[in-house]
Amino acid sequence: MKKYQKSNGKESEPTMTEDERYEQMLRMPAEEKAEILRRMIKPSLENACKIIEASGQKPEDYTPPTRKWVAAMIYGMLLAMSAENIGYCEPRWTNVMFATIANKYLLLGKMESVDYMSEMTEQFDKQNPKYDVNIAQLVHKGIDAYFCLDRPEYLAEGVRQILQAYSEALGRGEIR
Repeated sequence: MKKYQKSNGKESEPTMTEDERYEQMLRMPAEEKAEILRRMIKPSLENACKIIEASGQKPEDYTPPTRKWVAAMIYGMLLAMSAENIGYCEPRWTNVMFATIANKYLLLGKMESVDYMSEMTEQFDKQNPKYDVNIAQLVHKGIDAYFCLDRPEYLAEGVRQILQAYSEALGRGEIR
């Protein structure tokens, strides 16, 4: 179990386990959560740009499948940001940020951005007829990518390998 330790400059406070930290976050007052989510807006936009940049392509050059694959990774990144900062995946914040990013950075129209957002939320129910295992896997790759955002070369290598693998495999129908 991971331990967290804060330092106040003089002496160390007692360590907190990961479970204790998340439990504390879950008890956070609504006003504090709202403030944290508000402060996460700018970093989420910046992080989306990092994933787009890591793809090695400009969004205007994306093929429709590439656009969807990058979108799925961005959605996963937003889920990870939410969980890391407030202790759980806040769906309203995640969905609003995703639709905004899809419109502004992935160059989708407003309605198409909302459609993409709906498609991403459908990836958490395997019984849903619109469930797509490939998109679900890419959402999880985006969660992993969140933890690589401070390593741009590593992130770029990973994102490009993922996009290449999906491009090759889906063209032959092999990814499941």
